[in-house]
Amino acid sequence: MLAALGRVVVAWMLLLPLVAQAAAQWSTADVPGAQPALIQVQAGEAEALVRAAQTQALGWSHVNWRDAALDRVGLERLLARSERVDRSQLVLMGGGTRASALLALSAQLLRLPNPPARLRGLVLQVEATGAWPSLPKSNDWPALLLSYRRDDAQARRAAFALARNARAAGAAVWLQPREAAASAADADLLPGWLATLGIARVRRFEDALVRSYPAASKRSIETALLALAQQLHDAAGAGKSLQVHVSDRQGGAFELLVDADARLLRRDGRGVVAEFDAQQALRSVYGDLLASPRIDLAAAQPLLHPETGSTLLAIPVRLELAGGSIGVLLLRHADGSYGMIDLGDGGALEALLPSPEAADRGHAWWGLRAQADADGHRLTRIELQPVLPRRGLWWDPSHAGSALDLQPVPGGYSAVFATYDEAGASRWYLATGRIEGQRFVSAAGGLQLMRRDPAMAPPHPDRALGGRIDIDFSVAAEHPACKRRSAGAAQLALLSVQLPGRTESWCIEPVGLLAGVPEHDVNGVWYGGSGDSGWGLSVVSAGDEGRGLVSAMLYFHDREGWPRWAMGAGALGVDGATLTMHGYSQRCRDCRNPETTAQALGELRLRVGGWCGEPELRARLELGDGDPGLRFQRPEMPLQRISESRCD
Repeated sequence: MLAALGRVVVAWMLLLPLVAQAAAQWSTADVPGAQPALIQVQAGEAEALVRAAQTQALGWSHVNWRDAALDRVGLERLLARSERVDRSQLVLMGGGTRASALLALSAQLLRLPNPPARLRGLVLQVEATGAWPSLPKSNDWPALLLSYRRDDAQARRAAFALARNARAAGAAVWLQPREAAASAADADLLPGWLATLGIARVRRFEDALVRSYPAASKRSIETALLALAQQLHDAAGAGKSLQVHVSDRQGGAFELLVDADARLLRRDGRGVVAEFDAQQALRSVYGDLLASPRIDLAAAQPLLHPETGSTLLAIPVRLELAGGSIGVLLLRHADGSYGMIDLGDGGALEALLPSPEAADRGHAWWGLRAQADADGHRLTRIELQPVLPRRGLWWDPSHAGSALDLQPVPGGYSAVFATYDEAGASRWYLATGRIEGQRFVSAAGGLQLMRRDPAMAPPHPDRALGGRIDIDFSVAAEHPACKRRSAGAAQLALLSVQLPGRTESWCIEPVGLLAGVPEHDVNGVWYGGSGDSGWGLSVVSAGDEGRGLVSAMLYFHDREGWPRWAMGAGALGVDGATLTMHGYSQRCRDCRNPETTAQALGELRLRVGGWCGEPELRARLELGDGDPGLRFQRPEMPLQRISESRCD
């Protein structure tokens, strides 16, 4: 009996290492490259399986961390078990007493000069009051999602106290009550919140226009490319290291390298991470390759993305297929994700340069192919194409003081034309429609001026003052209306407006914004809900954490029921902004140089929250200072979004 018991004990002892290893086994998504990761702490098996499935669907890795000690050494040991995890993109998740330990671990990592990992988020289930660790002030705090049981008053007080401390330390914090029993709705919250962290690794094919040119038509460009190709050839012959220095979105810098397996590696103070497995990704598209892809980092060039305005890196690649060699451009985006452009037959590019032409607005390259194409041309032009018109405010710099607000709404787009009447008072007109073949086609009502009588009846179109609107997004910088435009516009469009006694044709472009999107993405048009309709607030926010800006345009009616607009802008803090709203008038609207005057009307206080798929916006309006006819007031209230979210 004792011998049998001894054999059982020995068997369990032999199994213990295997059980421990299985408990901390990483599950990875079936996508190429390094992956962001969700690290759950001591979760139940059923919950861990749900979270693993959710995160893998997002292209993330997942692990259930079962160590008793949640410290830096244990985290390093855990990360060493997977080569697929990107140590700069981690989210930790735990509850109860483990929440305090994860906060302490986060604080410890923030104090290190070269931490082994960068945390992007903490998902903490606050279950009771307790002592929280001291939180150092830092701009690098991960975002916090704090959940608590709705029926537990102690947990609610603890969550709110922690939120105050974390915000004071510099963290962005979301609070989320949950039901006493786990529900499908609770489980679905996590993917939406993870999406707002802006972590991605996989993109689609990029939309680009690729055309070959005879060298004689662009002789100076061909000469510059030939000289660059020779420099690159000489550098390769001298055995110089093939690596490039890249700036990240947080203002830091790192090196990008290629290893023998055609993986793109990122090297920074935390070490080396395999960021993207180019060979695996390209094989999934083209099938078997005759040789490892030749990735030419030395020829890489930066360029601006036409939709986001952020800098991306174009990396030429040569592929050897059964039918011959082809060229590909890998595009590394600022968030570390990759796209690609198929350059077709003719081999890879030997050299690549941003286009020097102002008309290209920083969004096109010229490349020199290793081999001529079927027409005998080596010179190739590559231009990134925006997929959709940029949402938000557009303007013509030569007609300052007016704007077009373009927003995606269910079923199509809305376009608000903010301008002035013949007396110089601000006016706005509304049109709805669809984008068809790079053109905005308005609905049957056309461009409508919405009147409201003093009795506060719902607004109605004044058909005698309405008109027509057309927006053509296919125009190029060579269009006569756009010839005087300076380089740098992300997109161009031709705006044509016909109103009683007035016809306009302007070359418009999106209002320039900072690169990046704030964590609280409240961009779009909002209103007070079905019980308070007839007015709207268009919000545009941009910029990464710590340097965000926000502007707001209010569409309302004056005392006599005429549609008016006011605008304000300022810095966007962690939880919102307070803006001074200005009304505008224009003297001699139809003169060559009309004079626009701004008048402070009052204050708009914005409070933001939620995440990308479920943004929250509250507003308090106190307008009317100095002009009772423009009085518009609302107490602090939650607003409802009219336009579609970026995450919809």
